[in-house]
Amino acid sequence: QLGLDSFIFIDDDPVPCAEVQAKCPEVLTLQLPQESSRIPGFLNQVWAFDRLTITGEDEKRTTLYKQNTERERVRKESLSFEDFLTSLGLNVQISELQPENIERLSQLTQRTNQFNFTTVRRSQGEIRSLYQAGESECLVVKVSDRFGDYGLVGVIIFRAGSDAINVDTFLLSCRALGRGVEQQMLAKLGEIAKKRGLDHVDVTFIDSGKNRPASDFLESVGANFKNAIDGGHSFRFPVEFAATIRYNPGITQPATEGSAFDQPAPTLSSINLDGGTQSRSAVLSRIATQLYSVEKVLEVLESQKLRVRPELAEAYTAPRTPVEERLAGIWAQALGISKMGIHDNFFQLGGHSLLGTLLISRVCDAFQTNLSLRDLFESPTVAGLAQVIKQGQVEQASAQEIAAALRELDELSDEEIMALLANEDG
Repeated sequence: QLGLDSFIFIDDDPVPCAEVQAKCPEVLTLQLPQESSRIPGFLNQVWAFDRLTITGEDEKRTTLYKQNTERERVRKESLSFEDFLTSLGLNVQISELQPENIERLSQLTQRTNQFNFTTVRRSQGEIRSLYQAGESECLVVKVSDRFGDYGLVGVIIFRAGSDAINVDTFLLSCRALGRGVEQQMLAKLGEIAKKRGLDHVDVTFIDSGKNRPASDFLESVGANFKNAIDGGHSFRFPVEFAATIRYNPGITQPATEGSAFDQPAPTLSSINLDGGTQSRSAVLSRIATQLYSVEKVLEVLESQKLRVRPELAEAYTAPRTPVEERLAGIWAQALGISKMGIHDNFFQLGGHSLLGTLLISRVCDAFQTNLSLRDLFESPTVAGLAQVIKQGQVEQASAQEIAAALRELDELSDEEIMALLANEDG
């Protein structure tokens, strides 16, 4: 169940490249330079190939694809979808987040689009802060069946209020969609709310343009509890209703099943996607061909005027400290934006790894600290990076104090040291 945006098409012939760009705009199309000597440098600048972290799920991805092929074979041989689900022997485990799950959880928030209620993206640092603060609770969902282990495929982040559970993040990987897992996740929230004596489970859906399956699911289970809000809908589920939600494929089948099982594989002639995805391929190609050095990036930045901050799901929050204020200025200059909120995501505002390298270089010069591009990927907001810098300064200060104390000790005689120890004991 790979989306077209998971594929990269590479050719040195402009004709097939143009055909793929026209008919499959989600596919990243790269036309190789005619001079073979330039090809390694060209491919080295394609940041779509960058992989900063590899999770356990990534390492067993090939095995997962093979298992899914077997599931698809059994589905075609089953008399009904209900028989297929029964034959799977699905096992769903919903449990509290453990520290070792943080990396995978962050990856899911970054990658999951179809079944994601709010599409809030979070770095490992942000999730770790949530986990340590204890104000929000996080559940992870693991699924397996007779063919093998799906891995960690779902995430729920919520906060318990005075009368309701408020859901911040609710997402599920497409590999587990349409099999009743999403119903069990919502029912789990209902059970938790019921045990705590709360009245409702409040869910917010924000339309991202790509999360239609999530919208269809909420409509199918809670159309009677829907209210319109800016950018989407809110659903206020009575706790008794939420706790008893069950999946019955014999009665209804959510839209996600069609996308997961029933639709034919896309072909060049059948694809007709909106132009919004085409710009992604064009941008990535431009980075490789035109923005291949810091100097080239600077030239483009200097030639463009600052643009107004776009409308984001996250409301603008002004800098609160001198560090945040200085960081916001550096980010605004790098991104060409008139003002930068402390919770604005660098990558959602058009940032990429090459521009990120430039940004990190400027931040290191400004604060006399050592940061890496990985720090930016894990903390892609001004507030997050300010915390990283603060922590680094504290650690550096502690190391300097220890070094200063050792130098003072080196200058003392044995008698002076013995006298100090005697006074300490006294």
